[in-house]
Amino acid sequence: MNGTVSLITFFFGVVILSACAAAPDVDRMIPSAPPSAVLHSDKVLRVGEVTGGKETNPLMQSMIDDTGFRQALVDTLQRSGLFRSVITDQAAADYELQAEIVSQEVQGIYDATATLFVNYRLLEVSSHREIWKENLLSRYMAKFEESFIGVERRRKANEGVVRENLLQLVDRLSQVLPK
Repeated sequence: MNGTVSLITFFFGVVILSACAAAPDVDRMIPSAPPSAVLHSDKVLRVGEVTGGKETNPLMQSMIDDTGFRQALVDTLQRSGLFRSVITDQAAADYELQAEIVSQEVQGIYDATATLFVNYRLLEVSSHREIWKENLLSRYMAKFEESFIGVERRRKANEGVVRENLLQLVDRLSQVLPK
């Protein structure tokens, strides 16, 4: 009898632990191969504040937070080759990029579809003039086959939707940066 109770307790413990939500992994939010930048600027970009993200509650669902999104943004822009350098401190820079996560959502039980809406602003640091502003909407579906555990599928959907959004950003910046 004690063996059965222990087995049942163990089983429920595993189910509960596997159902805990985890924040998206920053390394998995970075596109593996950002599009080659059409324009290679000799300018320095500072990645400014990222706002609007939400912390993951382990008892709820995976969410995209400001810190993780900002790190994925910085790494993606560094790898893109769009700028001479991409910095995060207050050192001298030509441009500053700000991002606001306007909304994020993951829906679906069988397949998880994430939607991410981010407002980006590119400012010229010396004049504080806004050079470019755009809202980028991205979607990504994590299929049931990717993970049989629902909270894991939702995390994968969040990682994928960030990758898609950052790919759009690099593409748009390569088109709008002053020549």
